[in-house]
Amino acid sequence: MGPLSVPRPANNSVMANFSDSNIQSGDLLMLLRRDGIDPMIGWGEGSLAGHSAIAIRTGEGVDNLQVCESTTQDGYWPDNGIQCHDWLKWVQLCEEAGQNVVLVPLSKGTRGVFNTSKALQFFAENKGLDYGYSSFLFGWLDTETQNFPCTPGSNYTTCLMAEFAEQIAITLDSLFGSDHINFFRQSLAHRTGKWTTDPETTPTVLESLQFAQLALNQTFGDLIQVIEQDSWKYQTTRDQGTEIVIGKSMVCCVFVCNMWKAGGIF
Repeated sequence: MGPLSVPRPANNSVMANFSDSNIQSGDLLMLLRRDGIDPMIGWGEGSLAGHSAIAIRTGEGVDNLQVCESTTQDGYWPDNGIQCHDWLKWVQLCEEAGQNVVLVPLSKGTRGVFNTSKALQFFAENKGLDYGYSSFLFGWLDTETQNFPCTPGSNYTTCLMAEFAEQIAITLDSLFGSDHINFFRQSLAHRTGKWTTDPETTPTVLESLQFAQLALNQTFGDLIQVIEQDSWKYQTTRDQGTEIVIGKSMVCCVFVCNMWKAGGIF
């Protein structure tokens, strides 16, 4: 693990000389794994990192230090959703995955404000919730035209258009129906004020677009610019997909910010 922007051999030379005493509760950990997905996320979100996590310390010593995050299960990470690992276990997983990690500590004043107990209470309430797939795309498509992918062969002047993305949304909605994985249906229903806890009565994408046009005088391009609200909840899953629940949809950075918010930083 080392600086995000400086290539270095994959080894544990940095961690061999690193003391956990440098980390306090609330500190940010930003990660980049050069596997294609993380750089793409960083590019889409305007960041040099592809993942973020938060350190939580409940006492002195390495045994009282954890790293909490919202992440996904894959070939190098064992669990899905909102979770915490003991520091040493988390470091082991990061080293095995070839993660680059940078520590971004809170300022001294902000550390004094952060309430670890309240942050842990928020974690306990949301532990095991699925990664924020339902809201992920709308952290990327937050302008009408500027954040769609473009083709390199056109010198990045030929890009996906909102009109085509709208047709993709309608098509996927017809395929996924009321299933909790239908992120377009839930996200657009929130943006028109029509989301319900019952997926059978949540408007389809086409119904949301029609309501937006007729009642709100808004297009698909307008809807994707509506900012995600902290109060919004989604039909999602908990505990590795074994339970369907209504809960928050939090990608990694949103989870960290919610932990800070619960801890009293803002």
